[in-house]
Amino acid sequence: MFNLLSNGMGALDWSGLPLVVQHFGITDVEGLLDRLEVIRQHKPSKSPDEGGRSE
Repeated sequence: MFNLLSNGMGALDWSGLPLVVQHFGITDVEGLLDRLEVIRQHKPSKSPDEGGRSE
């Protein structure tokens, strides 16, 4: 969902929200908004020593 609404600069394009909600049959829009905000604000660790995964 986040990638569908992403504007490519770290923000969400809210004008697409009604289309995404209707297309996927989402009934808990408030829950979706909460989850999108968590994804948007997530900052991964910079090194494996900080609890991140090594790749």
